[in-house]
Amino acid sequence: NLEFYDPVIEDRPVDDLLALTHLHDASILRTLAVRYYKDVIYTNIGVIVVAINPFNRTIPAYLDDKMGSYLAEAGQMISEKLLPHSWAQAHNTFFELCESNMNQCVLISGESGAGKTEATKIVMKYLAAVSVLRGTPEEKEKAMKVATALAACSPILEAFGNAKTVRNDNSSRFGKLMRVKFNPSNFLLEGAHATKYLLEKSRIVTCGPGERV
Repeated sequence: NLEFYDPVIEDRPVDDLLALTHLHDASILRTLAVRYYKDVIYTNIGVIVVAINPFNRTIPAYLDDKMGSYLAEAGQMISEKLLPHSWAQAHNTFFELCESNMNQCVLISGESGAGKTEATKIVMKYLAAVSVLRGTPEEKEKAMKVATALAACSPILEAFGNAKTVRNDNSSRFGKLMRVKFNPSNFLLEGAHATKYLLEKSRIVTCGPGERV
């Protein structure tokens, strides 16, 4: 019920659900709903970020020109003064990569139409941007070319595995494991290798209610 007034939520929405005084289904769903109607679509749960698809690409706080605030935190973890975002997750993962010199993983999961593909693009774009903050001008230019190529090939790869469903006009039939490769000396983006695998084998032999045959 959005008419219920809670000063903690209404006046200063919590960025992390773990900060709620009462952590249960009702408080979680209400917090997410209030934030959503304020055009705040990302919310942390500890080191996890929950994203609610806004079906809107023009929310001011999430336009690419706001990425600079996150990139400015290079060399450290994202501070709490910045809103939760896929950028923050990508930033912290890159920071851990540089600090530990060990492989890192970003897991993006959700139902059909939740925005997994878009979230992947956002993470990839940020990793490319934060990577080129270091290195010589020539190395940066090379890394940007790689990032541009990765962004350009994504729609082509998706075209072979996407189809319309009753829940999503552009639903991917495949999962994607993408290995993003960085130079071990300065962590500049060098390339990526994508592996696709079938998500729902049941769709091969059956058709859900309302689905096209």
